[in-house]
Amino acid sequence: MNPPVFYVHDTAEQILHKREHIEINEWTEELEAIEKELQYVLKVQEQLLGNMELDGVLRVLRRENTVLLANLNRYLMNKAKAVECDTLECDMYHLHHHEKSRGMFREHLKKFRNA
Repeated sequence: MNPPVFYVHDTAEQILHKREHIEINEWTEELEAIEKELQYVLKVQEQLLGNMELDGVLRVLRRENTVLLANLNRYLMNKAKAVECDTLECDMYHLHHHEKSRGMFREHLKKFRNA
């Protein structure tokens, strides 16, 4: 997917939306990479280690990763369909939702790295 292009005539709101789009795509790519790594580690764990506690932790992480990835994909699709806001309340709603998504991504990443 090609990243959005910034133009001189873009408004601050258009630039913000484009930057959010780039950020969501980066999160999605990171979660897809985590999914591949979890698949690999689960396979190694099953074939070599057989540690049921580790298996449970990895499966929970994988499930959370899948849910977060689905939520981000849905958010990205809904964002593409969204009509431009004409009120501050609308802008704040979308900003809050994006910040919440960022927080969820960061928490998941932290959890994955500490596993």
